[in-house]
Amino acid sequence: RAGDERSLWVAQRAIPSLPLMQGNKFHLRLLALVVGDLECFVFDDARVLVSPVPMSDDNDHARITNRSFNVDHAAYDAAKHNQSLCSCAELDGAALLKQARTLIAGVAKRLARADALRRGSNGAPPPPSTTGEKRHFFALPNAWELFGVDAMVTPQNQLVLLEFNPEPSMGMWGLTKKEI
Repeated sequence: RAGDERSLWVAQRAIPSLPLMQGNKFHLRLLALVVGDLECFVFDDARVLVSPVPMSDDNDHARITNRSFNVDHAAYDAAKHNQSLCSCAELDGAALLKQARTLIAGVAKRLARADALRRGSNGAPPPPSTTGEKRHFFALPNAWELFGVDAMVTPQNQLVLLEFNPEPSMGMWGLTKKEI
């Protein structure tokens, strides 16, 4: 919007007639366990994260579906805004999960190839980040990484992968680090 000086912006591919859940925007959060170089497993309990206010409201809580952003909103109800994909009657959870497994495995394989190219002929990983941020994917033969994968659903019931999060929050599954 013209004249808006906020520092926080969210950008994503525009999808005409974005599917809504009872008037609210939503996205899927999946957990992908990537083992070695590379086998990929997607956790069966994907989450459907729904904004706490309808898209007709002109505010960030209508457009941003992340749990961490919405959990303190007065209208947030975990049972409604953080649903299991398998029990969400409005979506074909089995078909979306099957599609997600194929898409995520394909991305993981491409990441592994890119990582091998980045390592070069000696196979040594690049030096670690000096900022402490985890920004690179490292495919090691005897290691694993857990990613939170965000995806949106198109009007044709196709998934569009939005991002891989290298340090996913387990809170939306009701788990703390201690419980894990």
